[in-house]
Formats: sequence, C-alpha cells, structure tokens
Amino acid sequence: MNKIEVDLSPIWVTGLPIPPSSNGQYKPFKSKHTGKLSFKATPELEAYKRNLDLCFYKNPGLFLSNIKKLESWLANGIYLEVKATFFLNVKTMLTQKGEPKRMDVSNKLKSLHDGLAKLLQVDDSLFFKISAEKRLTHSNEVESVVVEINPYFIET
Repeated sequence: MNKIEVDLSPIWVTGLPIPPSSNGQYKPFKSKHTGKLSFKATPELEAYKRNLDLCFYKNPGLFLSNIKKLESWLANGIYLEVKATFFLNVKTMLTQKGEPKRMDVSNKLKSLHDGLAKLLQVDDSLFFKISAEKRLTHSNEVESVVVEINPYFIET
C-alpha cells in the first residue's frame, strides 16, 4: 500500500480585517408583509464580508493552494487548529492612562471563523483547537488579523 505524503507545514492567512463583534452582527426587524420578526445583517457585518472577499481577490493563488493543502489534511483524518492574532493599534486599545479599553476578542471569533471557513472552503466545525490573542502595535498600519492554521490530530 502506498503511503501518501502530506505537507504538515502551517498555513498562514495574513491581512484579514478585524471582524465585527457577534453582539452586533444582526439587527431585528419586523416584516411589513408578514409581521414576523426577522434579522438583517448590520452594515458592519456586510462591510466585513466585502473586505474578506477583497482579501481573496487580491491573492487567489494563495487561498487556492491552501484549500488544496486543507483538503489533503481532511482526507487523511487531520483536523484544524486555528490561532488568531489580532494586531491592534495601541492608541485605539489603551486609554491615555495606559489602561486597556473594552474590546472582547472572543466576541469577534465567530465572525472570523465564519469568514475564514468561507475563504478556505471548509466547515468551521473542523476547527478543533482555537486560540486568540491581542498584540498591540505602535504602527500606523491598518489593524488586522493574522491566522495560523496547523494540523490537529484527534484520538478516536
């Protein structure tokens, strides 16, 4: 039986936009026709989705090669570990007294995972290990998220 070689090196996805909080992704509204309560995506969520699409269109080759790598992992029973690093400007994250402002990264993870799953054409239920951190920068660059995806082996 031939053994299949699988590239287990990390997948890096850089320059992703900061996602909106899950607390404010959808707004409730009452349908004029049915009177039923429904939910509509907020402008922030719509803008985030457009910015994610731009990430793909700026570098489709990178995403397509990563999709192939992920497919080989999944075909071999390998799941995913997702590490997200939020690069945030110190001026927007700290008060003048140097105290942290409120910005709950955990509320942003669901939007990030949904967007990442769409970009890489995988189901986010395959993300078996998840971590996130904030890193403060003094740079004037746009705030962004860098994601490292590693193979994750589960014992059955």
